[in-house]
Amino acid sequence: MTLRSYFVKKGRIEFNYKKDSVRERDGWISGFFSLFIDDISVLDDNNLMDDPMEWKHFATDIYPGMKEISFVYQKYNSDMNLDMKLQIKVCDAT
Repeated sequence: MTLRSYFVKKGRIEFNYKKDSVRERDGWISGFFSLFIDDISVLDDNNLMDDPMEWKHFATDIYPGMKEISFVYQKYNSDMNLDMKLQIKVCDAT
């Protein structure tokens, strides 16, 4: 998913996520999550040891201007991985 937004002033993107990840028989990782801002990687999560039921937190600053924000979840498309997923939710306001 890609979002294009114009930031008038410095802002912040903040969210919680959880994902399914497994190591395939050939050694590749299925369930790799990345976040890009203007084609620059700001999050690469390929950790296989995470509890898929536990939410992880991520936050980063965003500077003024037009920004393209891309959320990428990569997995193999096989019957074994059919139910793998990434979930993202908005953080509670504090």
